[in-house]
Amino acid sequence: MKLIYKFRTDKNCYLYNAYTNHIFEVGNLIYDLSDFYEEIPPREIMHRFASHYEKYLLEAAITEMANITRPGARLHTAPPLRCSHVAREDEIRSQIESSLQQITLGVTENCNLRCKYCIYTGSYYGSKMHQEQYMDLDTAKASIDYLSAHCKNSKPPIAIGFYGGEPLLNFDLIRKIVAYSKKMIDKPLLFTITTNGTLLNTEVNKFLRDHCISLLVSVDGPKSIHDRYRSFRQNGQGSFDVIMKNLKELRELDGSYFKSMVRLSMTLMPPGDLAAVDKFIAEVGIPPRVSLVQTYGTKLLDPGDTEGNLSSEESLNLMKKFTRAAISGTVAQRPTPEEYLFCLGLYWGGVRKLHLRSIRDGFENSIFKYSNLCIPGASKIFVTTDGQFYVCERVDGMRDLCIGNLKTGIDVNKVLSLVQQFNAFRDETCKHCWAIRFCSMCFASTYHFDGWNREKISHYCEVQKREYKNALKLYCSILEENHLGLDFIVEEEQLHESSEVC
Repeated sequence: MKLIYKFRTDKNCYLYNAYTNHIFEVGNLIYDLSDFYEEIPPREIMHRFASHYEKYLLEAAITEMANITRPGARLHTAPPLRCSHVAREDEIRSQIESSLQQITLGVTENCNLRCKYCIYTGSYYGSKMHQEQYMDLDTAKASIDYLSAHCKNSKPPIAIGFYGGEPLLNFDLIRKIVAYSKKMIDKPLLFTITTNGTLLNTEVNKFLRDHCISLLVSVDGPKSIHDRYRSFRQNGQGSFDVIMKNLKELRELDGSYFKSMVRLSMTLMPPGDLAAVDKFIAEVGIPPRVSLVQTYGTKLLDPGDTEGNLSSEESLNLMKKFTRAAISGTVAQRPTPEEYLFCLGLYWGGVRKLHLRSIRDGFENSIFKYSNLCIPGASKIFVTTDGQFYVCERVDGMRDLCIGNLKTGIDVNKVLSLVQQFNAFRDETCKHCWAIRFCSMCFASTYHFDGWNREKISHYCEVQKREYKNALKLYCSILEENHLGLDFIVEEEQLHESSEVC
């Protein structure tokens, strides 16, 4: 049955229907038949399962399947005729003009580390390399001027990010632009910096604290794991000790700021040791944002290697740990107990999407409208050191995804063309996929350095589906034992919205 995904927990059988976004508990017989119903005739189904079930049970099950798959019933499915961005052309033009929400400045292409899996160190086919390029003050000010002129209808806070390379190599520029931004934009601002943490010092720390800047620091786990991949450019030595010393000093400067505004950016790279990472996060007590290293297009490892991180015995143990904590209400405590920070970082995304999903009557007008794709140039922009506009920082260097520059502004026709191309791509690949409502496919996951790439999409799809297979099982396992066990997610969303700025 198309758009249906079947799965089991330790206790029950379930069918997820992407057409309506429902999850249904079913018996073993319906569960077994769901693979074949509508694919082969009832007579053949009877023959195939004759040795497993009594004839009268099969007949009753086939009758029930006919009832629950009819139009309007709970397991009815009808693939969309096409996929489309939720925004129309006129809305895209309007939002580009006045609803810019976030701008990220690539303040330098240089970095003092040479992380083995970094996209800018030659590990990925076609990617650009680190260079001695720095954004100048005029370019940075012009970027903020552009943001100021195009955020009239944006919902606050307006986000301004600093990115690299290692952005703190251009700290003087960051300091000046924070002040300039506050002068030019009369809405609440949220400043963010993504850093490797090696250049944090007393001056930088006080500046971060005084301006309540959200800090994302790259740490991959304990010293033995982190230093395996994240070493200094100059001498090849690991960066762990320097980073942890700097984070300790920042925490001592202002524990309240540290607790609310500092997070770890954690990349899982095979061979993983999830138990060691879990223990490390519990010890340092800093919430992590967890991601898998990108496996497509790299020379570092085979594409299948990374998936082992989330299918190992250690991963299953962490899923059980999260399940127990959700059932008991422990993970809902605020602040989150430190021993659960890592498993929350691992499984939060998938379980959150499931719990907050909207139940539908189907695809409106037979069109699947995806709302998780940004409008290039409207929701956010990445600005390179020389003032070029890209869809986001993840596609820096992919020339076809350059959508304008500071001199000419956004090329709206280019944006419309990209959206149309993306729609066509998803029409071809996504209409019959059970994970269509959860998938976060975007320009970065469909385009490679040499063009739209079906092989990359296929790889990305498999990773996404594997994530949501785990999430569905985890989600239902929790609700079987405590139907209120995940309600803290709604409260967390409300808390997040109220604490985005200091």
